Amino acid sequence: MSLKWRIALWYASLLIVVLAVTCGIIVWRFQGILYDQAKASVSTTMRSIVQSAQQSNPFSLESTSGSLQFLFNSSNLEIWNTSTSFVQVDSASGYPLAKTANLGG
Repeated sequence: MSLKWRIALWYASLLIVVLAVTCGIIVWRFQGILYDQAKASVSTTMRSIVQSAQQSNPFSLESTSGSLQFLFNSSNLEIWNTSTSFVQVDSASGYPLAKTANLGG
């Protein structure tokens, strides 16, 4: 192989490596940004749910008769039934107790 072809091959290889590393960094950073946005959205929704539940019962969320009953009422859960919000209330053992209609069966 001539010197001209070896230099061209070396530069092509270097270009491929630089592009692959650049794309990898962009994908990694974009994934981090999307994760942070999703986490912020979930936190905002949860704060809203907790505030609504606490307003229905001023004592505490541990009270099963007040705040949690507020959450189990399907009409109250429908407040958060949007295309981007999915709410499900689970028991301590992990079984669903109530959920918004957009979660399906």
